[in-house]
Amino acid sequence: MIEFDEFIKLDKIQSEFQITPLTKEIPKITTKKKMLQIELPDSLLEDNTTYKLQFGKSVRDIREGNVYENLSLTFSTGNYFDSLSIKGKVWEAESGKLDTASWVVLYKSDVEDSLIRTIRPLYAVKTQSGSFSIEGLPNKDFKIFAFSNSDGDLKYNSLGERIAFMDGAVRGGSSSGLLELYSFIEADNIDSSQGVSKSRKGLAGAGSFYKSNLSTKEGKNLHDINQDLELRFRDSIFNFKKEKIRFYEGEILDASSDVELDSARNITIKKAWAFDAEYKLILLTGYGQDSSGVKLKGDTLSFKTMKEADYGAVKLVVEQDLLKPSSKIYLMKRDEIIQEAVLSDSTHTFSMLLPATYSLRVLYDENANGVWDTGNFSEGKQAERMLQYLGKVLIKPNWEHNANWKKGGKKRGFD
Repeated sequence: MIEFDEFIKLDKIQSEFQITPLTKEIPKITTKKKMLQIELPDSLLEDNTTYKLQFGKSVRDIREGNVYENLSLTFSTGNYFDSLSIKGKVWEAESGKLDTASWVVLYKSDVEDSLIRTIRPLYAVKTQSGSFSIEGLPNKDFKIFAFSNSDGDLKYNSLGERIAFMDGAVRGGSSSGLLELYSFIEADNIDSSQGVSKSRKGLAGAGSFYKSNLSTKEGKNLHDINQDLELRFRDSIFNFKKEKIRFYEGEILDASSDVELDSARNITIKKAWAFDAEYKLILLTGYGQDSSGVKLKGDTLSFKTMKEADYGAVKLVVEQDLLKPSSKIYLMKRDEIIQEAVLSDSTHTFSMLLPATYSLRVLYDENANGVWDTGNFSEGKQAERMLQYLGKVLIKPNWEHNANWKKGGKKRGFD
């Protein structure tokens, strides 16, 4: 029992409570006035073992609902308390971001890896903002894993779950310092039901045929010269006739542009764009038909390309010790790759960037195939690592941003 100064109640005890090492049954926890009662029969406990009970945010006072945060209870079934710990971080291998949703688990060192699909671990903690700490450990070797635990059974057995593992055993209080695990979804474990259909948010509504990828400023259409011009149609186009599309640079007919119907609903115009130039696209009536065979009405789209001074750049300097063969750098905006390059030396400049906040990632492309490759748990194959620069890259018009990626320090480097 634990006695408090005020009357208490429980809130979400099933999800907030943790006991390590795990017992075959979850202790029964109740409240009575100012007392927190824990029923944990001796039959569930191992000899000479240190147990830690953590209550999360489950215990509150009745009067104001204030939470007794970080409430825990530690006891031993032996003559001493085990005091070793294992700490570290879990990263998403494919993004370089911290994995904030996984659980970190420990098994006996002689357990076969495949059994984590069918049996529960000895120790389990949920990551807190990507970090974990497992305390009260004996001086023994363990196998360590991390997985999503999406169904709550503390087993690696659900579709779409992430998995992370270390190649060897770990021991509490070892001189290796903070551990780092890299989680991934195996190729044959991807949940294909997620993201099957793409959203059509922002597409033209009834009465309009298409939406372009132009931006607008002060009522004028502007085009980013890094991109092709795209017309995304609401409905499929049939009997497409390229000869009924005219493209002008200023008042001069431009025959160098390449017009394609690259899908049933997208018309793409590819061209070597000039800075600060005026263009006009004319769709003549009958350039296509709808599904009923009715000719599509003509339209005219006028726009201007952006000026060279509208763009910025970032000069990246990577400490030489951080580079590996086939290191690949990505400039990201949210989770979209804007530009990429293979790092042949420690300096690279990304130019022609629109003003925005970007991030940087580096891929250790171990097999030099140009893309990130996931791992395979059954084969003991780790995923390739994508590491993220923790600083932000703020691009301003007509300005070069300097980013220095150093090992350690505030900006996360490489191992």
